[in-house]
Amino acid sequence: MYSLASKEHQDVFASNIESIVRELYGLVRKNSFHFSLDDRIEMKFIPSKAEDSEVDIVARGVYYDMTYGGLYLRYDDMSKANGPSPEIAYINNDGRLYKDGGVVFGDRFYTVEGDGLGELYSRVKQYAENADMRAENIKAIRELIDKKPYVKLDLLPVNVTDFDENGKPVDIKGFVEGISYIDNEFDRLDGALCAMILVGDKSIEYPLYYMKDFDIMHIRSSMFDVEKREERSSIVCLPSRRLIQELIDSCQWNWNEKNGGYDITGPNGNNIFLPELGYKYDNYNKIYDGGSGGHYWSSTETSGSCGYYLVFYSGRLRIDYDYKSDYYFPVRLVQASGFDTKMKGFVDLGLPSGTLWAEKNASKEYMNWNQAQDYVKELNVKLNKDAKRGLSL
Repeated sequence: MYSLASKEHQDVFASNIESIVRELYGLVRKNSFHFSLDDRIEMKFIPSKAEDSEVDIVARGVYYDMTYGGLYLRYDDMSKANGPSPEIAYINNDGRLYKDGGVVFGDRFYTVEGDGLGELYSRVKQYAENADMRAENIKAIRELIDKKPYVKLDLLPVNVTDFDENGKPVDIKGFVEGISYIDNEFDRLDGALCAMILVGDKSIEYPLYYMKDFDIMHIRSSMFDVEKREERSSIVCLPSRRLIQELIDSCQWNWNEKNGGYDITGPNGNNIFLPELGYKYDNYNKIYDGGSGGHYWSSTETSGSCGYYLVFYSGRLRIDYDYKSDYYFPVRLVQASGFDTKMKGFVDLGLPSGTLWAEKNASKEYMNWNQAQDYVKELNVKLNKDAKRGLSL
């Protein structure tokens, strides 16, 4: 469905184009979002040079580029532009509106005929008014992911838009099979929070940042249903990459030279100790970095072959990644918040997520990433059979 502004609105809009573009720029920049149109808007651009031709496009959306600071259109048949998309506006350091209410295709300047940008502004304004609800839904989804780094859903039907290598839009129909954090080029967009969409027999990663409000709300609701259904099936788990980062950022780390490792004190004063046990490679008996470094698996994957882990030495700590099958690290488990009964052997450090950390490492000292996953599954089966749910590790 396409939309054209009526003639009576055009004269009013023409006299206010700069103020409307400025408002549009401010709205999109403030919310830092990519806005996709359900109904397309037809626009006509008039060239500033007589030798250039008029350009007719069908706008599909607008976005603010955080790297270059410009406001850009997305539209059907993007091959018409001398670049990825036409730039609408840019505010320079002294507050002047660069582009003077027009657009630039590559290095050519155009003014806008009619009320296309005005209608776009109206849609974006309405979208921004609903941004609080969108932010609340994404926050809730992120909190659920913090408890469990990947949430499998019951195949929710979804329609999304992507762009092929020529910049042409492609409509994708599929089913959301899960939500996860993905380490890729979308890192800056909602922390790489992605939907895994099943399209035919393939699964693609699609950032929630680009999804419609209704779909995000539906995903949030489904994730809560899954959590209620599985809330007692995973009593303990490996810490996700984000939970390890929370431990680094929220706690005080003091090197314990005598015992070899870090004393970690939480915001509430409680503490745990992580020893420097080193690691094994390819399951050989030799221990590397023993007595000098600590390595602990997270539950988060970087790809099909690598996983993240915590690594530290005296005065240095960071999150790194390596091959899941070749490296054998110690494991320190966590218990997610929300359980009625606190597990014995777990410490509440007063972390923002409410996560409890185990006092000691898992009983099996060195495991590769896949073995650690299997260990956690087996342990949860055992713990779920215990009526009191008070087993010590």
